[in-house]
Amino acid sequence: MDRVFFPKLKGVDPIALEPSWPAHLLEPGRPVVLELGCGKGEYTVGLAERYPEKSFIGVDVKSDRLWVGASRAEEKGLENVFFVRARIDHLPAYFPADFAEAIWIPFPDPIPGNLTGKKRLTSPRFLNLYRSFLRPGGMIRCKTDHRGLYDYTLENLDKAGARLCRATDNLHASDIDDPDIVDVESHFELEFRKKGFSVKFMEFCLE
Repeated sequence: MDRVFFPKLKGVDPIALEPSWPAHLLEPGRPVVLELGCGKGEYTVGLAERYPEKSFIGVDVKSDRLWVGASRAEEKGLENVFFVRARIDHLPAYFPADFAEAIWIPFPDPIPGNLTGKKRLTSPRFLNLYRSFLRPGGMIRCKTDHRGLYDYTLENLDKAGARLCRATDNLHASDIDDPDIVDVESHFELEFRKKGFSVKFMEFCLE
């Protein structure tokens, strides 16, 4: 399937790549939105249907999940959907500066046993990493059911030079009515809501 990419790494320090991106994906001026830790790509596919003028890229390390998302995109005839099998910490080597206008991080692994938090996708370490390919002022949207990850992220935004735009610890009981945020849901989100967990949402930008 030509919408799933497996960039080749050469070397370790610095990481070099041999990517082969579709020409229209890198078209100057065409907005790109990333979904990190995308799983089956519910947000990538769901948002791509709404915004055909933008390109959407889902990133995950599990190729079987990516194939599910890619198959759904094929069934829907979406030409603006792509998936990349990659580690998140390798992305600065994959994408050029100012590549993405926004990032979605829906229900990342909270990694509760990682006491330093450095492995969490919303840690200062990762937020600083995103700066290398996110446009200045680019928006990051994150959802989680995990109170610890929610509190941890909010506490560290200043340290990472990020500005909080809005946040709620119960999205579906809040006054946020943006359909991109409320109506598009991942498999994990649906499952957690069925079990009675509240969805926590954060939107912030890197300055």
